[in-house]
Amino acid sequence: MSSNMMMRVMLIAIAVCAVLYILLTINIRKKRSLSPIKSTKRSLKGIYWLYRFFSQTPVLKRYYAKIKTFLEINYPADEMSIKRKATLTTAKCVGAALLLIVFVISISGGDWFYICMGCFMSYFIFTYFITAAQESLDKKLLNQLGDFITNIRHHYSVAGNVEDAIYDTLDETPYEMGLHATKIYKMLTATNVEHEVDKYTDIAPNKFILTMVAICATIKEYGDKTLDDGQSLFLTNINYLKEEINVELIKRRRNAFLFSGLITLTLLPLFFLKAIEAWGISNIPEMTRFYAGPAGTTVMAGIFVITVIVYQLIANLKDGHVDDEREHKIIGWLLTVPYINKFVTLEINRHYTKHLRIDDGLKMVGDRIGVKGFLVKRVLFGLLAVLLINLVIFTAEWRTKYNLLNDFKTTFESSIVPDEEYREAMREAAVEYTLSSRNLPDTPENRQMVQAQIEKKGISPKFSEQVTSEVFTRIAKYRDVYYRWWFLLINILGYLAGYYLPYLILQYKLRIVKMDMEDEVIQYQTIVLILMHVDGMLVDTVLDWLERFSFCFRQSIQECIINLEYSTSKALQKMKNQETFPPFRRFVDNLLMVEEEDILTAFSEIETDREYYKEKRKTDNEIISTQKAEVGKIVAFIPLILTLIIYMIVPFALYSMEMMKSIGM
Repeated sequence: MSSNMMMRVMLIAIAVCAVLYILLTINIRKKRSLSPIKSTKRSLKGIYWLYRFFSQTPVLKRYYAKIKTFLEINYPADEMSIKRKATLTTAKCVGAALLLIVFVISISGGDWFYICMGCFMSYFIFTYFITAAQESLDKKLLNQLGDFITNIRHHYSVAGNVEDAIYDTLDETPYEMGLHATKIYKMLTATNVEHEVDKYTDIAPNKFILTMVAICATIKEYGDKTLDDGQSLFLTNINYLKEEINVELIKRRRNAFLFSGLITLTLLPLFFLKAIEAWGISNIPEMTRFYAGPAGTTVMAGIFVITVIVYQLIANLKDGHVDDEREHKIIGWLLTVPYINKFVTLEINRHYTKHLRIDDGLKMVGDRIGVKGFLVKRVLFGLLAVLLINLVIFTAEWRTKYNLLNDFKTTFESSIVPDEEYREAMREAAVEYTLSSRNLPDTPENRQMVQAQIEKKGISPKFSEQVTSEVFTRIAKYRDVYYRWWFLLINILGYLAGYYLPYLILQYKLRIVKMDMEDEVIQYQTIVLILMHVDGMLVDTVLDWLERFSFCFRQSIQECIINLEYSTSKALQKMKNQETFPPFRRFVDNLLMVEEEDILTAFSEIETDREYYKEKRKTDNEIISTQKAEVGKIVAFIPLILTLIIYMIVPFALYSMEMMKSIGM
């Protein structure tokens, strides 16, 4: 009864928090115009209170800072507007997570293990909503950039210079893009344009706006000129950029369509485990033994772990590679411990070639953890797996012991008793004497003593014997629940699984990155198309711009830039030898030709075959998106299939086999 009361209090408290969240944000507009938003004092106080709460709460302040940093780059308004938008975005994500926790608690039936799992999944949902909010703003900005380029083309034809064209476009540019357009205008009208562009490069929200800055700055520095086809160099370059933006938008829309519903399909089964359990027990009460026992706990934990893994896999497939610049503070701190650092160094030296390949893989997927940190991460994952396994074991044992001592709901169902009140009296006696007699040895004397005490409660000898038998049967099962020796074998297997999981995830990410390699090379060709008509363009300048847009080949390009000061041709040849991807090697061959001829001649084939590469890129994007979606659809069904088979069908099958065995079939 106290457990149920505590559950209700928790449910009410969380519901109150959710209601407060709704009341504080219900009147806030989702969209903003260029003019400032007028807010009431009450709403401002509410937002300020949320800001203080999010920026000071230990767990939430990390995500609030992440959202704020993202907005400072993508939404470069004044400090107050950024904090306001970051607070509201965080509030929406927290509110969604709180409502989900309320739902989990309401269906949990007091199962703390399930509540803990639900809270973990609410955390993943919380991070998913943050990512979705960031993607939404990024997509909005990209759409506005496309319209901005269209407007600039018109105004450039009238004004004749870049900065005036941008200034004339500001009044008709949407608010978000207008903030960046204003920054670009200030850069172009600054005394030292190159210095301002270098500063902006580090904080550019995406590569397309960065390309726009590069085009404008190049024209500002070198001037515009008319190409052989009679077109302006500036207008030709922004046309190339507009095509790139359109390709990216089509790619994102296709990905969004192909992956729509997969995250929901992955997470949904976990939130209906209790509904399945309640349905099974309502039809066959004896199935309580499975769901409340160690088997049910183990299956529930297994479905939870697999759901988390599948969720991460689908997120990686959908979003592609993400340059992970996290500091890995815990791992970094562990590596400062001399004994740990020494052990890691010795282990890496023992298998140097293998760890060298791992290091290359980490660089390719953009993970800056380093090979030492990655090894520590693998060990931590192994230890975490052992901890999780033991948590499941001890939870299952606790639930089994608790149910043996307290759960008598389906007991004595087959007994022919005078009425239901009599059956309930038998159950109450069984609960009382199971609890009080659990330390008694199972001897005839003790059985007689317990039976006599039960008879004093008004239960006849015939039924008191049944109660006594049930009491000592449960006590025997209670004593049989302990930590088995073969649990150690499960721990060893769990450690190995956890240890190899980061490595398998790395291989999985590498496969995704390799799918995008050709697309990245075609992006390099577009950058060259933009730069090739600029007089005096050198290899080092081209490489600087390629490095800003690189991901798969970033490490090789960065090393090449460092080696340029010794010999350009040797640096390029070394970069070519390091990479095995044929399209990239052919691209480097063109860069090598720049040493002997000008860049226009070296890359003339790119301009000639531009239409072919554009169509090929569209086709390749469709193929890659389809391949990823097919893998995602297969993987997304795993939690659902496991839930239906292991958590719903298997208990029924086991019960049927038990019944057939009991009747001698």
